[in-house]
Formats: sequence, structure tokens, C-alpha cells
Amino acid sequence: MSERENPSGPPNEGSSYGAPQGQNPQPYGDGQLQGAQGYSAPQGGPQGYGVPQGGAQGYGGQQQVPGGPQGSQQQPYAASQGVQQQGYGAPQGGPPQVAVAQALPEQPSRPPARNRRGALFSGLGALVALLLILGAYYIWHQGYYFYASDDAVVSAAIAPAAPEAPGTVTRVYRGLGAAVSRGAPIADLKTASGATITVRAPINGVIVQEGAAVGEVLPAGQPLAQVSNLSGATITAYVDEGSIGNVHPGQGVDVTIDAVKDTTFHGTVQQLLPVAASALSAIQTTDNATGNFTKVTQRIPVQITLQDLQGHTAYPGGSAEVTIHIHE
Repeated sequence: MSERENPSGPPNEGSSYGAPQGQNPQPYGDGQLQGAQGYSAPQGGPQGYGVPQGGAQGYGGQQQVPGGPQGSQQQPYAASQGVQQQGYGAPQGGPPQVAVAQALPEQPSRPPARNRRGALFSGLGALVALLLILGAYYIWHQGYYFYASDDAVVSAAIAPAAPEAPGTVTRVYRGLGAAVSRGAPIADLKTASGATITVRAPINGVIVQEGAAVGEVLPAGQPLAQVSNLSGATITAYVDEGSIGNVHPGQGVDVTIDAVKDTTFHGTVQQLLPVAASALSAIQTTDNATGNFTKVTQRIPVQITLQDLQGHTAYPGGSAEVTIHIHE
């Protein structure tokens, strides 16, 4: 049925676009019991822009028209409750003309970049602070429980073998590097009276120096050879005078020798020599004749015995490092 047809009779004069008979003309849909009109339609008829109350909706929700007749409805944009959403004036019960949009899944929120950078800097700061604390504790621990020094040398007993009277060397029994026991003959000398003198090893050890050959004339007391007891090697460490008060005989010592790689020897503090190392030097560095004075920290010699060389050879005069356990 077209919008201009009137099922109940001919159009009433003055009606606007086919209003029903007996009703006042409705300019643009101001009639009682009619929906809000874009172009007025008969009651219950198909709607263009306005629909009767309860009919199919164009843009849909029910809203009172200001100033309109009682019961008149206007459907601006929202569909009324319980009515399907239609296109432009779909008839009542007709199929929907506009598809309902589906809700997109909610995306997980990400923290702002500024917060992430702040957390990163906070973590780095905490790590640096922890490393500083650990470093400070390590330095304190090492300084309190240990005294370490790399100013140490390997020492061994060295005894000279010398004739009691002058004479001429007539025979050499053992040469440089030979192992000898105490009393073993090293060389014979013939004196001016024709007597024979035998020079013997003073200690057990190894001949580390030999200064005589057959036919050489030696005066009395001149060393013919030097014998060193390598098995009884000790360590001489020089401790600063400011720290010598923490060192006592009997304290344990860890020793490393430069000539023996990747090996740590264990020893014990034997004694502290009651003299500064500078006093034993052949060349004195103190000049009391002038007014110039520079205070120099003195070093005290400390003798350390080794418990076991573990089959290695400790060469006298070689460099070593020591760590003394001053607090257990």
C-alpha cells in the first residue's frame, strides 16, 4: 500500500500526505497515536523516517517529542527496547538492514616506556650498589684477616767449603751442581810442606758454586765451593713496620713461588728478626749530615718455614709471595 493511499476513504481536504479520514491534517506527522514523523504515515503503516509507537524503527529509540501530542514518539538514533534495528523505514517485522558491529577483543595494556626505563635504571642502580658493598666488604675482610706481600724471597742455608791451610789444588772430586752429604770430599790440596789437605762438604746439600780448578793455589780460608741445602729452603718476607705488630710466630702462611707455577705451599712464621732490612744493607741510605729528611717506611724481615715442597725445587734468591693469616 503506497504512502498516499488511504484505506478508510478518500483523503480529507487539508491532509498532509494522506492522513486518515476524520483526522486533522498532520503537517509532517503531528497526529495523536502516530509515531514521530519525517514524512507522516498512517497508523500502523510503513514508515519512512517516523514510525508509530511500537512499530519497526529506522534509527530507533523511543523519545518524547517536545511539544508534540501525547503519545507521539520520535526515534532519533537508538533502537527501542525489544525491537530489531532496521534500515530506513523497514516494515514491521522486516529483516534488519544494518549489521550490528561485533566487539573487538580487548588488547592487553602495556606499561609506558618511561616506567620501563625507570625500572631498568632502578635495577642497575641496585646492582651497582650491591657490587660496591661486596667490594668494600672484601677489602675489609682481606685487610683484617690477612697480610699479603709480594716482597719475599726464597732463602736457603749456604755454607762455604774452604781449606784450613794454603795449598795447590791437586784433585777435584765433585763439580758444580753435585749433591753432597756432610763430610763428603770435594777437593784435595797439597801444602808447601808436601802434606795433603782434603776439603769436605760442611752440610748436606748441593754444590752451587765452585771456585777452584786443578793447579790453582788457594790461601787458607778462601772458599773452594758453596754448598746449599735446598731441601731446607725457607722464605724471608719483609713486612712494613706499621703492620709488624699483627705478625707473631706460629701464624699460618700461604706461599707461592714464581719458579713453581700453579702451586701453593703452606708454612709457618718462624721468627721476626729484630732489625730493619735497611740496617743490613751494605749501602746505607740515611744521610744525617744534611738537614734534608724523607721518612721512608722500614721493613722488618720475617722468616717462614715451609712444611713441604711437594717434590719441587725452591731456588735460593727466587721471588715469592706470602699471605700471613694474622686473624683466625
